[in-house]
Amino acid sequence: MFGRNELIYMIDKLNKYDESMTEYVFCKMNTLDERLKNYTPTEIIKMITIGFEITDDYYKFDVNNQLISLSEYDYNKLLNDDKDYIVSRYYAMLDKLDNE
Repeated sequence: MFGRNELIYMIDKLNKYDESMTEYVFCKMNTLDERLKNYTPTEIIKMITIGFEITDDYYKFDVNNQLISLSEYDYNKLLNDDKDYIVSRYYAMLDKLDNE
């Protein structure tokens, strides 16, 4: 029923509302150099976790400032697996906003 773009839209709106969906926010890998330009090589090495793959499509920093990467397939799977949760949280937010 809801596709990837709709889920990303819902995640964005929820994060703007209460930052409750940050675990679903990933950046395209082609923006990594710009994002890391103010870090030293040592700081960057400390951020890299086991399993981080530069060939993946997406990355993010976790709560411990560690780099995490996901392939396009894995990102889509994450969104699809959690679709019901994302949609229910989005509708709950809309209901709450309507009642304020």
